[in-house]
This record gives sequence, structure tokens and C-alpha cells, in this order.
Amino acid sequence: MPTIKQKVAFKEVLNGSTITSAMKKANYSDTTASTTGKLTNTKGWKELVDQHLPDKLLAQKHNEGLNAGKHIYKNNNETGEIEDLGIEADYATRHKYLDSAYKIKGAYAPEKSVNVNINTQFSEEEKKSLLDLLGK
Repeated sequence: MPTIKQKVAFKEVLNGSTITSAMKKANYSDTTASTTGKLTNTKGWKELVDQHLPDKLLAQKHNEGLNAGKHIYKNNNETGEIEDLGIEADYATRHKYLDSAYKIKGAYAPEKSVNVNINTQFSEEEKKSLLDLLGK
């Protein structure tokens, strides 16, 4: 069961606040609000998300986005009328929904990064050798 603070924070997020500012408005301490996972990883928060954003509704809206289109109109100079030419696929919107689907399903490769620590206690000769290896 969500706590009162969780409900207040969730309502603030639904109204456009960031989770951090929503937590502050719900009277969480600044320290707790700076670690949003302390809220979003709770059972109560997950219940609120499931209640207000059920998977069935999200899937329905997602499918609508994957099939997004836009009406095309043309001004007929001869008659002065605006003609409705029908619906054309909105590929930019479809792409956003498709990208979201791939992210949700974890289809993208994880981001990779390399951390390099350079020991600053190399001799001048070792530094020169390392720079040569790096092509610098």
C-alpha cells in the first residue's frame, strides 16, 4: 500500500515534476530526494505505477503510435476549396514509438565505456614510450 508521501510524489510526477522535485514537495528530506531510487524502487511506488499506467493501456497507446498518421490537405487554387487528401504515414512519430519499444524490450546493445587510469609516476622515458604507443 503506497504511503501518503508516495502518493503526493506520484501526483506531482504526473503533473510534470521531476522525481527529485516531487519528492521534495512530498516532504522527503533533501538527502532522500537526491536518491530517487529510494522512492521508485519501493513496493508502494510500483503499485501506483501499475494502477495508473496499466500494461494494457500502455500497449494500446504504443500500438497507436506505431501506426501514427497525419491528415494531408491541399488548397485547390481553382475552386478555392481545401481538399482532404487522406492520411499519410507519420514516420517520425512511428520511429519514436519504435525506438521506445526497442529500449523497453532491451534490444539495444548496452552502452560501453572504458576507464583508463594513468599512473603519473612514470619516468620520462616510460611516458615517451606510452605516447609513442598512443600515436601522439
